[in-house]
Amino acid sequence: MVIKKIEFTNINDVVQIHLSYLDQGLLSSLGEDFLKDFYYALISNNDAFTLVAYKGKKVVGFTSGAINVNQLPIFLIGKLWLRLIKIAIKRPLTIVSLAKLTFYPSFKNHQKTGEIFALSIFPEARKQGVGKLLIKKAKNEFKKRRISRFQISIRDTMQGPNTFYQKIGLKKVKTVSFLGDSINFWQGKI
Repeated sequence: MVIKKIEFTNINDVVQIHLSYLDQGLLSSLGEDFLKDFYYALISNNDAFTLVAYKGKKVVGFTSGAINVNQLPIFLIGKLWLRLIKIAIKRPLTIVSLAKLTFYPSFKNHQKTGEIFALSIFPEARKQGVGKLLIKKAKNEFKKRRISRFQISIRDTMQGPNTFYQKIGLKKVKTVSFLGDSINFWQGKI
């Protein structure tokens, strides 16, 4: 198993995994073109990273994270404003959801905490240590940025990921209600 930082040539693979296995999230609802632009934008952000897991030459999973998460919406609006306008014209109600997203609890956090905001692995590559290795490499990215702890959030209804986070030693620190979902926040030390 090899873990590397995302390259432009991997973006389509990451987007397909995101659309297939993180399909309940708002970002997936914005479509494939938005997600491609999203991951292109993250490459240019020094406070963010996306790591890709390969089994042979095949991309089997990825994780994305950032520090200064409270600045991420501003950065993304600056980079993706044209794509967001196109979405708003086609689906005006989406703007309401995007506006609500700016109130996500992590965006209010001004502490020096890293945030993993996406982690997904092909089902056939699960239970083979890929997720654990992606988390380990994400922790290394946070460490390079002088971060001593990180968090990840997941819907309470997603038992598999919640069990995984507990199994690898993360601690559930809170559950909040957001946009009609109960969201668990898990935290770990670097």
